[in-house]
Amino acid sequence: MKTLLRALACGALIGTAACGSDGPAAPEAPIYPFDGNWIGATSDGSRVRMKIEQSRITIFDVTVRVTPTCTTALSAPASATTITDHTFSLSGRIAGGLIATVAVTGRIDGSNRSLNGTIGAINATGAICGQAAFTRAEQTFTANQ
Repeated sequence: MKTLLRALACGALIGTAACGSDGPAAPEAPIYPFDGNWIGATSDGSRVRMKIEQSRITIFDVTVRVTPTCTTALSAPASATTITDHTFSLSGRIAGGLIATVAVTGRIDGSNRSLNGTIGAINATGAICGQAAFTRAEQTFTANQ
């Protein structure tokens, strides 16, 4: 009986906001707006590749030029890194025998389709590309989805 009374009351108020919306519902924001593959470059033109799943960075790879004819990779993270308030911070490792941990930070812009960040300075020891050690100054990078 209560359900019938509510239906009749709502029927009497047709055309008012009391019975529901006047138009279609607004689309809901995606749960994970950053998800997908991101491709970009560092300030020296090296390739950057990222994969974001459920607002967590699962892959971060950047090509690192050690000599004019030899490159290696900076890879991260060892475990997925969560993006919080459009920002992220992770540690990467240099491949190929060098011993180095490199800080990477970044921010996704308001469009959720572009980001920029910084790859910290590299001071690595260990043999790679015929080099006993390798250093590189901090670099910036950008990427787009």
